[in-house]
Amino acid sequence: MSQYYEPKDIVGKAVYDGKGRKIGEVEKVVFLKDGKGAMILRHTNKIILMEMVQGVAEIILIPPIEEKELLPPTRPSQPQVAPARQLTDVSAPRSTTQICPKCMYGNKLTASFCVKCGTKLAVQEVG
Repeated sequence: MSQYYEPKDIVGKAVYDGKGRKIGEVEKVVFLKDGKGAMILRHTNKIILMEMVQGVAEIILIPPIEEKELLPPTRPSQPQVAPARQLTDVSAPRSTTQICPKCMYGNKLTASFCVKCGTKLAVQEVG
C-alpha cells in the first residue's frame, strides 16, 4: 500500500463524510502555509485537511463532520481549515481494518461506509 496520494488520485473525486453525506468534489490539492496538505472543493472553495482522509478509492471518505466545521477561506492568502481530529491511543494490538461484506475492501475501523463501494459498515467501537 502506498504511503502517499498523487493529485491524480484525488482531484475530481467526490468527498463523503462518515454519515454518507456528500461534502463536495475535489478541485485541487494544495499545501497550506503551515505545510499541511489539503483539498479544495469545487464550487465552494471549502478546505479539508488531508489528515482527515480515512480512505481513497472510488470516493474519498472523511469522518462525520458538521457543515460549520468546513468554512470557505475568507481570503485566498489565509484559508480556514476544519479542525484536526484527536486520535484515540490504542495500545492493545488489534486489526486496523474492517472488510466490506459486499466488495471485500479493507476499510479503516472508524469508517461507517465502504470507501470503495459505499456500502454501510457495522459500527466498530475504537478505544
